[in-house]
Amino acid sequence: MVPWQVICDFQNQVSEDPVNRCRMAQSLVTAETQEPVLLARVFSAPDPIVLLTVPLNVFLKPGITMQIDSGKKSVFGFEICNETGCHMGIPLSSDLLSAMKGGLIARLTYLDANGVEITLPIDLRGFSKAWAELIDAQQ
Repeated sequence: MVPWQVICDFQNQVSEDPVNRCRMAQSLVTAETQEPVLLARVFSAPDPIVLLTVPLNVFLKPGITMQIDSGKKSVFGFEICNETGCHMGIPLSSDLLSAMKGGLIARLTYLDANGVEITLPIDLRGFSKAWAELIDAQQ
């Protein structure tokens, strides 16, 4: 698992607004093939959002369940699949942001096309620090 990183794209951007150029990101790859199995990106404004991408061949209807540490499970729906994977945007409410800042791990669970349950971790250590760096980068 790659730790949280703040990434700012300063070239080839339509917008001059730094808020639209920076994001936080964490990726998870398989140990054997180094194929990506999860990409989590966090954008801070104007409406904070977590964008998740998982590989194709997902059973879309049940969506994805997120649980931070031993907290409440929340279900979110997939929005679109394309050649890069299946994607969803999760609004980053103040409650979710606080939980992610204070949490250790978020577990994402979904079903593959064969109905097999897949659970992937998002390491939340370093999330608070990366969030602060993201906000600073957009000043």
